[in-house]
Amino acid sequence: MRQYKTVYGLLKNPERWTRGATARTKRHGAECLAQYGSTFCLLGATQRVYGHGTPKETRADDLIDQTIRALYPRFSTTNEFNDARSTTHQDVLRVVRKAGV
Repeated sequence: MRQYKTVYGLLKNPERWTRGATARTKRHGAECLAQYGSTFCLLGATQRVYGHGTPKETRADDLIDQTIRALYPRFSTTNEFNDARSTTHQDVLRVVRKAGV
């Protein structure tokens, strides 16, 4: 399993981002835990990079939430932003760059 240092590093390839699930498997696209995934939503990416339930993951999630509220105030949660049909891969990268994660 490849280690990534940042959420941006993990999600910079659009084929690594998904909607509607924390993570998905490469083979069938089935929903799975982030540690087994090959594609990730924003929250799944923080779990994969920083470890699920760790202080670093919590801090990254908080920074992403704050950034989404500042840049896209119509969204109230990370999941709502990530899963919206109007959200693009570039929007996701903008958030993680601004959040510094």
